[in-house]
Amino acid sequence: MDTSLVGRKHVFEDGMTLEVMQIKMKEIDGLNQPFVTYHTYGLRTIPRKLTMTLTEFNNTYGHLFES
Repeated sequence: MDTSLVGRKHVFEDGMTLEVMQIKMKEIDGLNQPFVTYHTYGLRTIPRKLTMTLTEFNNTYGHLFES
């Protein structure tokens, strides 16, 4: 499992930040899948803790973390 995203963050133009906190395996319907836990926050917003599958995260936000 690739954990190179852990600890990385991206700051959007409006000041919102997306920061990857952890990647761990979870069993859903008998299948083990890697899930990403990440935080989103800004200067005047309440921080949010969100989780999605690694595949869904890469499809949605992967382009932000390409080197």
